[in-house]
Amino acid sequence: MTNRDEEASAGPVSTILEEWEQNPYSFPNGNEPTWRFCVGKREALASELCAVFVSAEGDRFPRGYQQSLEQRFQLLQKVVPLSEREAYSFEARSGGALELWCPYFEGEPVVPYLRNRGAVSADLSFELLGDIVDGLIGLVKTPRLLSGLTLGDFYVCARDGIKLEAKVFAPPSLLRTEVPLSDYQIAKRWIEMIAQVFLGVKAGWKGELSSHDPHGARPFRKLLKELSLGKERSLIDRMVDLRRVVYSCVSGSVRGERMERVALGRFPRGVLSEHFISGLAEEEGGVSSALNSHSGGKSGFSNFVFEVGSGPEERRVCYLVPPDDWVGVPMVDVVNRKLSHAFLHVHHNGVRARSVLCQGDCTALLADPSVGMPLPALLRFRGGVKHEEFMFLFQKIHRALGAFESTEFPLRIVSPWQLQIHLEELQEPPDWRVLLCSDIREWPSWDVRIRVELPMEFLLRSQNSPSWGYVFDDIGRKFFPALVAWVLDWERFELAYETGTLFSEPLNRDERFDALFQAARKFLEATDYDQRENFLRMVDEGVRGMLEERSL
Repeated sequence: MTNRDEEASAGPVSTILEEWEQNPYSFPNGNEPTWRFCVGKREALASELCAVFVSAEGDRFPRGYQQSLEQRFQLLQKVVPLSEREAYSFEARSGGALELWCPYFEGEPVVPYLRNRGAVSADLSFELLGDIVDGLIGLVKTPRLLSGLTLGDFYVCARDGIKLEAKVFAPPSLLRTEVPLSDYQIAKRWIEMIAQVFLGVKAGWKGELSSHDPHGARPFRKLLKELSLGKERSLIDRMVDLRRVVYSCVSGSVRGERMERVALGRFPRGVLSEHFISGLAEEEGGVSSALNSHSGGKSGFSNFVFEVGSGPEERRVCYLVPPDDWVGVPMVDVVNRKLSHAFLHVHHNGVRARSVLCQGDCTALLADPSVGMPLPALLRFRGGVKHEEFMFLFQKIHRALGAFESTEFPLRIVSPWQLQIHLEELQEPPDWRVLLCSDIREWPSWDVRIRVELPMEFLLRSQNSPSWGYVFDDIGRKFFPALVAWVLDWERFELAYETGTLFSEPLNRDERFDALFQAARKFLEATDYDQRENFLRMVDEGVRGMLEERSL
């Protein structure tokens, strides 16, 4: 465990940014130690927002509580992806308070999400249950972690703004007093809970989950009977069987179908976005009434971007912007510069903000009613882009950057979330579900628009484009060549992140491309239009060569 006072002499290591008055997570209550939920940033992770759980100063812990917490925290650090481990920390402050740090992600507890979202089908519900079981299987080797988990520790999130997933958020479970369970008890507990959720889905969420008898869930009867007979089986075997049963409940026609998991129209709510929305809605007049009836991601790809207003003349798209001290850059200043710029203010390659609304630390941009798709959403749904589409996309990105460079505007672009795809001259919002399944070269006229401000997703690294930061740093933080390298091999980088091998990956496994990216890191002036065009020409030649080799 780290001592915060020892680190303080070397400068600021971690900073609490925001504290919640009410605890949004399910962790200790009653006679157990009191913990507060906050968000913060660590100096070593400048582009990642962390969740922080802080104990009350002077609070006396029950015997063995702190030792148990520390031991289980060390177990958790060993099972999280290698690229996330820096975000985990257990620190002691002066006064005896403890801080537990971990990556923050935006999500909604699984059961409330399924209960309150009418657009969620039974098939999607069962696929999300499958995600839960996958999360349990990933923790089988650490039964001390499994023993403390509940359904309330699983959250539905929208990965890269488009793919619905259920993800375990284990840190709050560490704060509960540890109650050891045997492998048999763990299996019985989770098989029964999953069976009760299955029955809740089938019953249209009438009544409480506890009112459902798990033995009434036909697909689970064999597993439950084995448990009642005391048949000896390993925990991993029982969990694998549970996973098989859950996925067998999904209709064959949609099993593994990407469109089934698209978040459009059923976005999970998140603690952070709701916090900022409520803060802005307190402002009298302006768009407060519109914010109170916001669309909540129904038409967009983010909890932090949504439509407000009712009539055609009142409709705007609201972009929530991180506070300046969260990103270390004056966000409102750069937005105001663009607003006052005669050329860029109306240019089609920029998101057309009309006004800025500030309330305390909360800032929102109100823009024209055009909901764009962030580039990472396209990549996540497609698993990258086809080589045949690659140059078509990057020529548009290249020209969009050139529009800003021609004015010498101080554009700071460090995240693919700053690039959005917008269709032109549409009276109604586009049907992204249809477009996502077709070649981007066949879409109605579209363009790339740039957000000059850093989006909130920039701070949610483990949830959004997690491999991007590695590629960006490895190529000398030069945005355009980093983006080319990342998109060209997106699937490989994302898989390497998931399997913990990201830091050993080359920029490209093809030696010709890798040499080109190494040269770009050293010599390319990425903001020079002509140099960038020449670099893109060499990439195009390489892509064409790869396609020809594959056709032989």
